Amino acid sequence: MSPSQQLNSVFKEIYRKYYPRVYATAYSLLRQHEKAQDISQSVFLRLWEGWDTITPENLESYLVTMAKHAVLNEFRKNAVQARYKTYLKERFQESTDNVEEQAILRQQLSLLEEAVQQLPTRQQEAWRLSREKGMTYKEIGEAMHISKTSVKELLQKAVQALKSALQSFRSYLLV
Repeated sequence: MSPSQQLNSVFKEIYRKYYPRVYATAYSLLRQHEKAQDISQSVFLRLWEGWDTITPENLESYLVTMAKHAVLNEFRKNAVQARYKTYLKERFQESTDNVEEQAILRQQLSLLEEAVQQLPTRQQEAWRLSREKGMTYKEIGEAMHISKTSVKELLQKAVQALKSALQSFRSYLLV
């Protein structure tokens, strides 16, 4: 048996042995089957990717801790999304008394979406992951397979481009 086959065999055994415990931990915190499965899969993926650098004393507690941290990150991400949606709803509610303000808000949101669609693909992807999905720079970097610094640069360029694109609309509002 080759070394890579041995590694695969060992990993499959670890997965078989510890997956139920990792899943149970995620499920007990989330109470959502699919999300608990996703978290469990991500824990084992991270274990596989970091196999050469990970040397825990107690593998089971290490995996359970990874699952708990992943769930906490999920909660944080959901909180950011909820705050963003609440902000938009509140902003929309504030302007419902005034039909003109409501029309302007709709136009602003439409123009913002249009401007986002005009961004280069990588900037657009980073923007959506950050603003719409509430992901951190690190999570965006992992999803896009780039460094945190590259994520920061992409988002800075996206913000500059969006400010520039929306400047004409701001000038119109000031008149």
